[in-house]
Amino acid sequence: MSAERADGVLGVTLTRIRKLLCPVSLVNGWYVLTPEHLWYDVQEFEKGLADAKRASSASLRIPRLKQTLELYHSDYLERLASPWVLEERERLRQVYLSALIALAEAYAETNDLESSLNTFQKASQVEPFFESAWLGAMQVYLRMGNRAAAITHYEKLKRLLQEEMNIEPASEIQALYSDIISMKQ
Repeated sequence: MSAERADGVLGVTLTRIRKLLCPVSLVNGWYVLTPEHLWYDVQEFEKGLADAKRASSASLRIPRLKQTLELYHSDYLERLASPWVLEERERLRQVYLSALIALAEAYAETNDLESSLNTFQKASQVEPFFESAWLGAMQVYLRMGNRAAAITHYEKLKRLLQEEMNIEPASEIQALYSDIISMKQ
């Protein structure tokens, strides 16, 4: 395009960046974004999780994890399919699932078993084959004294894995199920 047209396109682009993202400055002939004024959900998500990990107790981790998990509304850049986007999307999804498990475990540690169970179930809804969420829910059911629900939960997972992937649950889950079955009522 002509220099005149390129200048026009650049001007429009800079105006849009300034309105939508952050200030833009001209420094030594280069246009520079002013990142201290830029809010990026992924950066805040990872910062929040790091802050939660540093918390000294479960009761201090819970509010930070809850606040941080609210930043994850859906998968990263859902409309794009570039290889780098797919890789980052999967990485962030796994980080999100791990954070849900951390929250569920923190709730369990503070004896808020209902919230723990709900969080484990949310993780298994987001990713139906995320077995650590199923295992955690079974353990919470047991702590609640609901052996039957733990058994039903295992059977639901077993059926799902068999129908969808033709595999058995992980050995750790099978061992817990065996322990539950052998318990006296």
